[in-house]
Order: sequence, then C-alpha cells, then structure tokens
Amino acid sequence: MSLLPRVTENARELVAREFDTRGPDVCAKEIIEHFEKDNPELLNMAAKCAADLGSPARAMVGFAMFYRLLTMRLPTPAAAGSAPMLTPLPRISAAPRCLRGRRSRSLRRAIPSFCRWRTASLLDRATI
Repeated sequence: MSLLPRVTENARELVAREFDTRGPDVCAKEIIEHFEKDNPELLNMAAKCAADLGSPARAMVGFAMFYRLLTMRLPTPAAAGSAPMLTPLPRISAAPRCLRGRRSRSLRRAIPSFCRWRTASLLDRATI
C-alpha cells in the first residue's frame, strides 16, 4: 500500500492536456508559487536538483507535472479560494533537511570503509 495516489493513464493525459492548453510555464509558475508559500524547503531541494541538470527550467516543469499528477483529485488553488490547500507531501523544514545532509555525508564516508572491511573479511574466509 502506498501513501501516494495511484496515477492512471487518464490522469496523465488530463495533466498533459492542461499543461499544453495553459502552457507549461504558466502551470509550473502556479505550482512553484504554491511551494514558495507552503513548502519552501521542498522547493529549494527541487530547484537545487534541477540546477544540477542541463536544463533547470525544463526539470522544474517536470517537477510541476509530477506534483500536479499527485494532486489531481485535490482542489486547485483557484478552486480552493481562501481555504488552505491539501498537499500529499509533508512540509519540510530547514532542520530535517540539514540533518539529512549530515547523515548522507557521514554515510558517504562510512560506506567505503565498510566495503573495504567486508571485502577483506570475505577474502580471509576464501583462503581457508
């Protein structure tokens, strides 16, 4: 069982049509504005990942399409009016993002030494 909604071919077609009709830049801008207000840390992470790619603007449109697919059954910002929009993604604060970065750096240092140790122990067994 997944916490994320199931994306159907029909939903994918509707989102593609919405982006074609309204324009990918307009749709992406609307979703980015939503993230600037409601989840700026997640937007920051997505923007940094997009910057590492050859075409950051295109990657952000892809991110916006992916997010729109996740929220197909939820009201759009215009339909929600002044009511807060529901989001399928948790709000990420700066603290957990910083912890995740520290954890990944420590894992990058630990994994090579573990692999060397494990390889050496396996080679020791093989010679017996």
